Amino acid sequence: MIYAYYHPTVERWMEKMEEAEIKRRISIKAAVVLICSLVGYLWFEHIYKLDKLTYNKYHPYTSWIPITVYICLRNVTQSFRSYTLTLFAWLGKITLETYISQIHIWLRSGVPDGQPKLLLSLIPDYPMLNFLLTTSIYVAISYRLFDLTNTLKMAFVPSKDNKRLIHNLISATTISVVLYSLSLGFLRIPQMLV
Repeated sequence: MIYAYYHPTVERWMEKMEEAEIKRRISIKAAVVLICSLVGYLWFEHIYKLDKLTYNKYHPYTSWIPITVYICLRNVTQSFRSYTLTLFAWLGKITLETYISQIHIWLRSGVPDGQPKLLLSLIPDYPMLNFLLTTSIYVAISYRLFDLTNTLKMAFVPSKDNKRLIHNLISATTISVVLYSLSLGFLRIPQMLV
């Protein structure tokens, strides 16, 4: 969110830098590359190389470091900025769906209601083939969920029809109140029988 918020400001700054004289431009870019490389190296040596449990404790507070280093290094020159990976752009669209469905599709647990710790095994004794198959299924289902989410969003939250939006909001509120009242009534039935 922070990156998106500051993007216009940084973009203006980069345009100004590209218009500066070549000596100044090269010195600024060299400083950015040097600082980013140093920060990335320090993160790699002192955070990334930690044992798994210790790294997991630090990860929420340090995960922004390699992302920032990558963004800065990628945007140092105009030629780097002009290339994109379509796969990453496509996967970025379905991030929410992959996050939500990973426990339901990709992972499995050895005990009922347990925390999933194992990868779903469709082809036993062939771990790489199994990983390829389960990941393909997982990504395909996540993409389908993305399409369904967008279809439902268009149906229930229309972008240009405010009258329909208010109608849908009133209907959803009414249905929610009715269902809540019914569930409350069903919960009190056993208490009345005692």
